[in-house]
This record gives sequence, C-alpha cells and structure tokens, in this order.
Amino acid sequence: MRGAFRHTDREEGDRSLSDFIHKAVMAEVERREQKYNSGKPFPDLEAGSIPRGRPMGE
Repeated sequence: MRGAFRHTDREEGDRSLSDFIHKAVMAEVERREQKYNSGKPFPDLEAGSIPRGRPMGE
C-alpha cells in the first residue's frame, strides 16, 4: 500500500496516504452499491452504530 501510494501519488493526485485510502474505500463502496443496491447509495448510519473491535472471546 505504501509503495503504491509513494510511487504514484503525483500522477494520481493523492495529497496524502489518507487520501489514497479514502479513494480505495470509496471505489469498494461504489462497487457494492452497484452490486447490491442497484447503484444507489446505501442509507447513512449514525456514528457508533457498528460495533468496534473483535467480538468477545476471539
């Protein structure tokens, strides 16, 4: 990931590693919207509505 970012950041216009990661995540979000939601955005969820970390016992 770091190598791909560093060797292509100028050509791709990435301002930071976070920008690179955001673009990658949004590409996956768009893929899933196309596949599972007729290309429409999924409804937003409130912050904290998704559990964090590993489930207990793992």
